[in-house]
This record gives sequence, C-alpha cells and structure tokens, in this order.
Amino acid sequence: MDKAWVWLPRASREYVEGATNFVTASSRRFGNPSEIFCPCIDCRNVCHQLVDTVVDHLVIKGMDKKYMRNSCWSMHGERKSDISDSVPTSETEAYDLLRTAYFTGEGSPQPSNNIGGESEEGETTEDSEFRKKLRDAETPLYSTCSNYTKVSAIMGLYRIKVKSGMSENYFDQLLTIVHDMLPKDNVLPKSTDAMKKFLKIFGFGYDVIHACKNDCILYRKQFDKMESCPRCSASRWEMDKHSGEEKKGIPAKVLRYFPIKDRFRRMFRSKRIAEELRWHSSNASEDGTMRHPVDSISWAQVNEKWPEFALDP
Repeated sequence: MDKAWVWLPRASREYVEGATNFVTASSRRFGNPSEIFCPCIDCRNVCHQLVDTVVDHLVIKGMDKKYMRNSCWSMHGERKSDISDSVPTSETEAYDLLRTAYFTGEGSPQPSNNIGGESEEGETTEDSEFRKKLRDAETPLYSTCSNYTKVSAIMGLYRIKVKSGMSENYFDQLLTIVHDMLPKDNVLPKSTDAMKKFLKIFGFGYDVIHACKNDCILYRKQFDKMESCPRCSASRWEMDKHSGEEKKGIPAKVLRYFPIKDRFRRMFRSKRIAEELRWHSSNASEDGTMRHPVDSISWAQVNEKWPEFALDP
C-alpha cells in the first residue's frame, strides 16, 4: 500500500489523488461497503464515515499522526503477516491479548519470571483451569481444518452477529445449519448460549445487575433482595403492558458490568503488555506541554489525594 502521499502538502494534487486511491482501494478490500473507518485527525479510526466523507476528511483535516507512522494500516485491509510486534486488530484481538499472558512462540508456556506471574507449580486452580480452556480453544475447528481454530471460528461468527444485529433466534438457526454442514468431528457450538459461556471463560462475558427503571439504585449489596426501589418505590420487575401485572423474575432494567480486575491481572502477566500499561509512570511531559492525561492537573490531583495508589504504576 502506497503511503508516500500522506507526507505531501494536503493542497497538492498528488495528495488528493493518493487519498482518493487509498480510500477506494480500502473500500474494495472490504467488499465496497458504503462506510469505512475514517483515519482523519478527528475520527481516528473510531467511527465509520461515508467513503466520500473519508476522502474529504483526509484532505481537509489530514490523517491521524499516529496512524500515519504506523507500519501497518490494518484498519483499512493491509495485511500484517510480515510485520512483527504489531497490535492485533482481527476478531481474535482480545483472545490473542490474553493468550500472550500464558504462551510465547508456538504454544510454549510462558516463563514463570514474567511480571506479575507465578511459577507454574504455584499457580492457582483458576489459572490452571484457564490454561486448560486455552488449549481447548486452540484445537482446530475440525480434525483437518487448517484455517480456523475453535475460538477463531466462534469469534468470527459472533462478530457477524453483533455487526449485523442478528437476533439470537436467527443466530441459533445459523449455528445449527453451519454445524451440520461441517464434518461430524467439528467443535462449533450449536447455540448462542453455549457460545457465550465459552467466550466468558476468557473474560469476554459480563455480569448482569438488576437496576431501578428510574436509575435510582442497583439491586446489589444491601438492595440485593429488595422487590422495589427504596427511593421511588418502582417495582424491580417488568410490568405486563396489557394486564399491568408484574413479571416476577424479569427485571425492568439491567446493567451489564464488564469486570476489569481479572482482565488486568491476565494482561499484567505479559511482560510486553505490562510495560505498555505502566507507560504513564515514565513518560510524563517534561516541558509543560500536555500530551497525555498523565500531564493534566486532574491526574496530579488524583495522585495527591491517593498517594499510596499513585506510588504503584
């Protein structure tokens, strides 16, 4: 992929042609969708924009500096198989992130002297169980399959479900027919629930907490057993729209909470990821210019208020 045009003046004809060719080629790689990720300074590959709008943004605003210097424009279809130490961006991104906490190279266990890690002899039951599940996840989709492992197939299909807004009912039907199409020894789950349980093993799940429909409280801790909100008296349960009766056991509103502690623990097992997570402790600005939240007044106030917490990067 030609990247020389990004360093040219944005008012030049060569820059405009380069931006147009880049967007056109990227769109073609993804099957000519109407929208793609916009890498301009404002959008920064966080949101999709119309193809023509992406060109306009690149010409008017310019490309995000970090993405300009990136050796692989993976968000726009560039392959990174020949580039080492790049950050995963495929559907297996989160899985690969956790995998580095336990393995290095081709499936070999990670040395026990990694940051935050314990020796394999002293690992907890939870860690041991996680290792077993990780090995199970890396089994081929079926005995002669070389392109997909169990986890890559699951995450690829689940990504389609999420992006297309497919209902669980239709997705269950899809899983069933795909399972029947594959060889008999395939390990693809047959239902959405089974898939969710599998993904939850690797920290991709979430906790469901009942909430007051008026956002007064969460039904946890001292409110865990209550049937109605102590502040607004609203029922905890959903009401039937026709009869007005309570549907016991069906919450009126839920909060989906993604636990962070276990994820951080696994991420800190990887020496490379641990260094990146502690970047703020050694890269604060020295010239008074704010380049990161660590350089802000708010960060300094937090450090001052909780000094013991601040001492541990």
